Amino acid sequence: MYKLHLILKYLRKRRIAWVSLLAVTLCTAMVLVVISVMGGWLRMFRTSFHGLSGDIVVQADSLSGFPYYDDIIAQIEKLPEVGAAVPVIQTFGLININNRKTTGVQVLGYPIDRIGLVNDFPHSLWRQYQQWTEWADGAAISPGDRQRLREVDHLADIRPPTPLLTLSRDERDRIRKALHDAAKKIEVLRQNATAAANDEVKQAKLTQDLNLAIEAERAMRDLLDAPDGAPATSFDRRAIREAFGGNIVDDPDVRLAPNDAERKICREQAQNHVKNVSFKPFLPPDVYKRDFQLTNPKAKPELVNAAANWDGMICGTGVVNIHKDETGKLVNREDYLYRLPVSLTVVGVSPTGKFDFGGKAERNYWIVDTSRTKVWQYDSNTVYVPFDKLQIDLGMDEQKAEQDGKEITIPARTREIHVRVKEPFASNAGDLIALRDRIKLLVRKVLSEKRYTQADPAVRTWEESQAKWLGAIEKEKVLVTGLFGLISIVAIFLIFCIFYMIVVEKTRDIGIIKSVGATSSGVAGIFLGYGATIGILGAGVGFAIGYLIIHNINTIHGWLGSALGVVIWDPEVY
Repeated sequence: MYKLHLILKYLRKRRIAWVSLLAVTLCTAMVLVVISVMGGWLRMFRTSFHGLSGDIVVQADSLSGFPYYDDIIAQIEKLPEVGAAVPVIQTFGLININNRKTTGVQVLGYPIDRIGLVNDFPHSLWRQYQQWTEWADGAAISPGDRQRLREVDHLADIRPPTPLLTLSRDERDRIRKALHDAAKKIEVLRQNATAAANDEVKQAKLTQDLNLAIEAERAMRDLLDAPDGAPATSFDRRAIREAFGGNIVDDPDVRLAPNDAERKICREQAQNHVKNVSFKPFLPPDVYKRDFQLTNPKAKPELVNAAANWDGMICGTGVVNIHKDETGKLVNREDYLYRLPVSLTVVGVSPTGKFDFGGKAERNYWIVDTSRTKVWQYDSNTVYVPFDKLQIDLGMDEQKAEQDGKEITIPARTREIHVRVKEPFASNAGDLIALRDRIKLLVRKVLSEKRYTQADPAVRTWEESQAKWLGAIEKEKVLVTGLFGLISIVAIFLIFCIFYMIVVEKTRDIGIIKSVGATSSGVAGIFLGYGATIGILGAGVGFAIGYLIIHNINTIHGWLGSALGVVIWDPEVY
């Protein structure tokens, strides 16, 4: 009992020990936050990179690619551990978006009907997947979006959902201006009502107008202070009309909460689109034809007619300037993006790896969707086009040639083959490496049988193919954790010095305690318990602080960006 009494006494009286408590708390919280943040980034990047790749990748070291990929795929798909194998072409090109933006991009040629068998690319698409899953999870939709839902299924008889308030920056500026004007109007009405003290009828009318103006001003302030997503029905319609000059239900920026029937249809549509992703334009051909003719009035009739049947292109969000603001919210995702014409220019590559500048090809597309893979390197400058079209434009399709007076066939080529491995083999690193080696032998066997004389393509697991990026993040995690570990060691020495000073100062107390019968182990127990109490209490408080920071880290980061203008991590990259 005397040990507990002295421990509590020292904790209350010796405030220098509170420095130790604070050091333990901060070190615990700091290490937990650092490990959690870095581990979260690494896990996110691993998931995102894996989602863009097959479990095993067969890749040529040259842009010229390698031939006989159909035979290689046929042999790979015979393996019982393999789910599917798909060819992919990767190259570089120039795009011109509606004569407004010209830039260099990475170009990926996907067989879109099969790419979902080997990676998660279809889940990155906005119009064909993400918007449907967001609505299914309860995200607000606009009246125009709801009309699209009606077109998907018969929802005309479903009761309209509750309007939700979503105010843009321009709308908030309009409300502030309306408030400023309302304040002036209130002041004028007050003065006029005071001046009309001798005319009861006029004063009563001015007082009524004054009360209405004050009510409208109050409602507008509530409207301005309300968070996005609040039910619009909770606000005075008069204030809304004052601010917007009309009824908010008719305003194009109002959002509607989807009901259960609409959410069910959204989930079904998301799954259907993932299975049936298409590079074909979303709108009817006559709509694209009309749009092209309006923006190109001098275009020849044959070009206008051809524009209606152009293939679709999927762009990374950064290519069309869809990005996150300082609060982490995606901006510039407008419907007009998905009806813009694009021209893509690529340079052909010969089987020997030489660029064929005389054989450069330009092809026109419509932007039909945007992809957000959450990997900045892809989202910022990558476009996706049909595999067969890109293969033709690069001169990598099957061709006829003449050699020694005889016609020969030059086989089609691809840059990569992505392989999906079945579970549980995909989750077991040993099984995956063993399968990689077997596929390497298969590739070598097929190419040797075809008398292919150039270097064999490399066969890697997805981690090996992305080792450049993943390795950098893993090293960064180890480095930062190590640095904060060193800081914690310094804190440990600080705590040791503090406790040493406490023990030295308590020499007289120790003598008194021992003189009344306490043993050496009992005295040691007092100070060990003292230290353990500070360690446990500090670690507990530090754990709680670390948990609260990590649990609310997106909210904290968003608040720093919106309130203070401090952006610690670029939302586009992290």
